[in-house]
Amino acid sequence: MKTIPSAAVALLLLLSGNTFAAYTLYFFESGGNVVASGSGSMNLGALSPAGSGPLSPGVIASAGLVFTGTAGTVDAYLGISGPPAFGGGGPVGANAGSGDMVGLDSTMPGFVFAPTGYVSGAALTSSATWTATSLASLGLTPGTYLWTWGTGPTADSFTVHIGIAPPASIPTLSEWGLLVLAVLMAGWAMHHRFWLRSRVG
Repeated sequence: MKTIPSAAVALLLLLSGNTFAAYTLYFFESGGNVVASGSGSMNLGALSPAGSGPLSPGVIASAGLVFTGTAGTVDAYLGISGPPAFGGGGPVGANAGSGDMVGLDSTMPGFVFAPTGYVSGAALTSSATWTATSLASLGLTPGTYLWTWGTGPTADSFTVHIGIAPPASIPTLSEWGLLVLAVLMAGWAMHHRFWLRSRVG
């Protein structure tokens, strides 16, 4: 009886595991509004807890500060490094927010914010909307901005894209792994069927 090589199984199991890595936030204009949409995860292992409190979605471009998601309590983590700002705008509260409350504050030494009780590596999705406005009105400068922290297994990042909409949904590594596994299993079953026929016939 033919078997699937153990190395192939191990690779597929690796591919089908949790593949969220880093956190990415997109600011873009849509229908006369500005939308911020973020997803990914954060590894907080290299950061220092720095208190908690309630927050609402909003942005201060001149301070490199943004919060997206449903208003709620968050925990702050200290120790990120990156650009001090992503524009010249002042504080502007969002008109709506949904999903996990996630935040970034570039004021040195730099903080990230996650929902209270957040477990490192868990998936996060978050959004906020500023109605009847534009990126320019919010003082947001188009470009890509990156904040990093940690090293080795604790390394992670928070990226802000301004003026870029999120890419169309594509299969994650997890979904690709399951797809490849299904194709491999189907091929193995067909090969095994022909092998049985050759033995019986």
